[in-house]
Amino acid sequence: MAAVGNLGGYQIITTLIKRLGGPKPAAIKAAGAVGFLSLGTGVLGYFIGTKKSEKNEAKEANADSSKLANGSEWLVLSAAVSNDGTAFSSGDRLRVVDTDGDAVMIERVGDKNSPYWVSRGFLMSITDGDIETAPSA
Repeated sequence: MAAVGNLGGYQIITTLIKRLGGPKPAAIKAAGAVGFLSLGTGVLGYFIGTKKSEKNEAKEANADSSKLANGSEWLVLSAAVSNDGTAFSSGDRLRVVDTDGDAVMIERVGDKNSPYWVSRGFLMSITDGDIETAPSA
């Protein structure tokens, strides 16, 4: 589209509108193109955001598992039974997973039924650990 005379951009626009079938069809097609681009951008943003959130969740899961794997182990010194009936034997190894007030979530190393919730006082009475230095998730 070579511009003739000094009309410049105006001539280019009017020629383009003529090729699109006039002002109304040109406006409808332009609005459709803008809508299509907006929708495409939104879908692309959704997929990128979903992938990033999946990566973040995977990172957090790995961080939590490594925190538990690197947590200090406590040794049960005396056999006891908790209020909910969970029996602990002398020599069991425990890890603190989380704390919430007086409640402590512990994992018994090698026990597929872990974790268990016990009271802070009960845990301190049967182990060699200090609950204040325990990691919390």
